[in-house]
Amino acid sequence: MWGLVLLPIGVPVLPPEPLAAYATTVGGAPQIERGAGKRTSLPQWFADRLGWEALADDVAAVRDTLSEHERREVMFFAPSYGQAGALEWLGRSRGIAPVYSTHNSYHSWGPPPRTPSVAIVLGEGTDRLDQLFGRVELARFHQCGLCMPWRNNMPIWIVREPKIDIRAQWPDWKHYE
Repeated sequence: MWGLVLLPIGVPVLPPEPLAAYATTVGGAPQIERGAGKRTSLPQWFADRLGWEALADDVAAVRDTLSEHERREVMFFAPSYGQAGALEWLGRSRGIAPVYSTHNSYHSWGPPPRTPSVAIVLGEGTDRLDQLFGRVELARFHQCGLCMPWRNNMPIWIVREPKIDIRAQWPDWKHYE
């Protein structure tokens, strides 16, 4: 009997909104990670699956605001391996590639071949971006509803006029967790 009660928590048999309500009814959604921005009304293994298509669409829409010359030059940077992988996989058909990240194994694959004159950067704060680029423009916020909260309302930036050589800084930026 308990197996049937808990089935929707472990197997994707309900859409996200009803699943969130159901999880609350049966005592809350199980979470793998703890901490700020990592608690969700869905079981984390479902919340981690949501919003990736919309992210690729949002990044493509930001890229499409660039001039033709900038679209040829633009590079893409994501703060996590999940976002980088989603953009590489789902972004291929949208003209998003390659994607660079300093998180986990993405860092090991190395820096971009050159420091970009224009880049689209996900999720960073203005303090850090202002240190790295002369022009920082908020292009949009990515909304993904019931996805992991740290990915919802994520800023997508267009940055220009690099102040540093990214290739030289790359070794110091590795972020493993």
